[in-house]
Amino acid sequence: MTTSADVSVALIGMHGVGKSTLALIASRALGFRFVDTDHNVQTALGMPPFSYIKEHSLSEYRVAEHEVLADLLKRCTERCVIACGAAAIEYPPNRQLFSEFSKHHPVIHIVCDEDRIVQYLNAPDPSVVYRMCRQRYAVYRECANFEFFNLTAHRRSRTDPEGDQRQLLMLKNLELDFVRFLKLIMRREQDEVALIKVQHPEARRYTYSISLRFPPPHSLHSGLDDYVNDYVESNSVGDRVMGADCVEVIVDAPIFRRRSLQLESIGKFVGIIRRQTRLPIIFSISCPDSYFSQPEVRDFYFELLEYGMRLITRYINIDLSHFTDFNSVKGDGEGVRNSYHLNSHYSRLADILSTKSPIPFAIDNRISSEQRASYHRQIMGSWHHTHTPDESATVNWWDSGEPELIMENALSFCNIVRLSKEATCFYDNEAVSAFHHRNGKRLSAASAHLSAFNTGPMGRLSRIFNHILTPVVAYYPNARSNADNTLLQSHDISAYDAQVALYTACALPRLQFYLFGGPQSPMALSPSVMNAGFRALGLPHTHTSYQSADPEDMLSLIARPDFGGIGITLPYKQAAVRMADTLSEHARVIGAVNTLIPEHAHDNMQITTIRGENTDWICFYNAIIAHLTPVNSIHKKTTALVIGAGGSARAVIYACIRLGVEDILIYNRTAKHAQELANHFNSLSPLRLSTPHSTDRTPSPTPADEVSLSREIKFKVHALDSLDAPEAVAKLGLEMPTIIVSAISAYMEFPLSWFDRPTGGVFMEVLHVDDFSKVLNTDFYLLSSTINP
Repeated sequence: MTTSADVSVALIGMHGVGKSTLALIASRALGFRFVDTDHNVQTALGMPPFSYIKEHSLSEYRVAEHEVLADLLKRCTERCVIACGAAAIEYPPNRQLFSEFSKHHPVIHIVCDEDRIVQYLNAPDPSVVYRMCRQRYAVYRECANFEFFNLTAHRRSRTDPEGDQRQLLMLKNLELDFVRFLKLIMRREQDEVALIKVQHPEARRYTYSISLRFPPPHSLHSGLDDYVNDYVESNSVGDRVMGADCVEVIVDAPIFRRRSLQLESIGKFVGIIRRQTRLPIIFSISCPDSYFSQPEVRDFYFELLEYGMRLITRYINIDLSHFTDFNSVKGDGEGVRNSYHLNSHYSRLADILSTKSPIPFAIDNRISSEQRASYHRQIMGSWHHTHTPDESATVNWWDSGEPELIMENALSFCNIVRLSKEATCFYDNEAVSAFHHRNGKRLSAASAHLSAFNTGPMGRLSRIFNHILTPVVAYYPNARSNADNTLLQSHDISAYDAQVALYTACALPRLQFYLFGGPQSPMALSPSVMNAGFRALGLPHTHTSYQSADPEDMLSLIARPDFGGIGITLPYKQAAVRMADTLSEHARVIGAVNTLIPEHAHDNMQITTIRGENTDWICFYNAIIAHLTPVNSIHKKTTALVIGAGGSARAVIYACIRLGVEDILIYNRTAKHAQELANHFNSLSPLRLSTPHSTDRTPSPTPADEVSLSREIKFKVHALDSLDAPEAVAKLGLEMPTIIVSAISAYMEFPLSWFDRPTGGVFMEVLHVDDFSKVLNTDFYLLSSTINP
């Protein structure tokens, strides 16, 4: 049976949006075959389209094209990336083909700025192109189930000497954006370099979400395009969301509709957030009940909801008040009570959430709670209680039983329930805390999560102690004035202040972190970097260097009650293996540990085990991915060269294996050490990786069609006797490397002929810094393995 990781992908869209470029990128990243429908049609007809139309007619060409497309889609159901010609969708039978194809395959509508399309078509009258885009977008969306906004800039001066370099960088950014988008759709590794212990925000304690409204209120009197483009140019999203665990994009439906904005502007905004931060995104729609009650506004709400699903965000937030009705029921001697139930609008909601995508949200009650929790995308149900004048003052709302009734309805289709009310007295904070305790076990049994808090000035305490996805505002610790801080102008809290309050109240422990190395180990930047991060985030932890001639001294640090973790540097990365109780998959394969992490009991902070991890490979992996251009994308013939045979070289080799490099050359001055390292890795090939991350835990049960992340990687590490290039490579029958990493601390020269590859590649040098001031003014790209990522 074809899994969701092997199904073919089709790209459709207007002329000039980048379908062919993205299809080539996707085929390389997924290992799929690239299929161009225009090329296949021309081959089948034996002549270019315009010649066929001239000889026959446009209508006959459409019929012939349809026959070719029907056969193509029938044959290319697995492991293909199909780039569809822009005009093919104009023919209704072709639209039917892709609509049927989208029921079981991802069909992605590619969108970009319309000015780019005007430039591509060289249209004398741009207004004609704009009208055509408006008409075509609706047609494309009928055939597609996903949408991707291509942020690649379309204007570049021919006289700009740095134009080619900028264009290459933008293309690299596009590659990273689109591959992440595809892997989430196809249930492949969502984030190849994250550790399994870094869980999603709903599964951790004290996590925060920060809201970005769209369109923003302050852009009402200025151009929205200027506002969005400012985000692109300034890279300001990272500053705005510092300390948060996810970003909530709130689409203001009344304002959006009143301003007659196009749906793709939302896609562009979400794309910018994705590019500038890797935080998961919550897609929310703000639509007051007074507006939702109007049929035309309600239709627009569902249109926005369906569009939000196409963007593939981690969470979709549903306002429960739109889909829940209540009736006042008079009980026997108990006064009037409210009964909550899902209303007639819920069926439309359920239809959108469950049937508009080949990879639906899990809302079907036949799907178990464990399976539902394993889906990449989660549904959040939100309810904000508004105090009414006739509300009984004798019973607090959190104690009234109504929140439980609302939660009962929400759990029928939600993974996360978010309840809130404006606090009218300080007791509201105690009441919501009691509500958490009453319902904790029940939610845990349903594999669901609860976020419950009070709003307003009196409710700040409850937000500090709320467990997950607490809404916060942006806060800049280095703000020049009070006006720079949103926090100082509102009754909300920031993640920074929430963290300070939690540690001040001793709800969380202060921890001590260490960087452990030998007496002659070079000065490391980790303590300075980590301590700066602690200060910026409001954390009271400290990170210090510890040098010792005896690696056993690590055990005394681990025994401390405030132990937070140890980073290992030279020369103890292999000795640290025996200090760990368990090893991650990465550490086991690499044969070295650079981080010792304490694991705690679920109900207290008692350390139960020490886990050995190796994160050096992540540093190399990210650096290679960030600088390897699309033309040098990794394929079966890609070769890498690693200089050295120490701990850093081990991490580099492992990073190359995870990247998919099948042939890795290794050279070391002591040939014996190079051969021993090659033998170590070759003995592991083929390497079966049960998940893309560490596998100390048994993974959660998955739906029947969920693809197993287990995969087998074949590779060969070749030990070189010399660096005489290209002779050394020619003897092995390999191509010249596109990745070269010098993983030794000493300077070494080697032949420049290694850099003769016509398409270039990535060169990286590991530098152990004794005095960081020596490299502050250098123009070289430097990567220090002494910095724990």
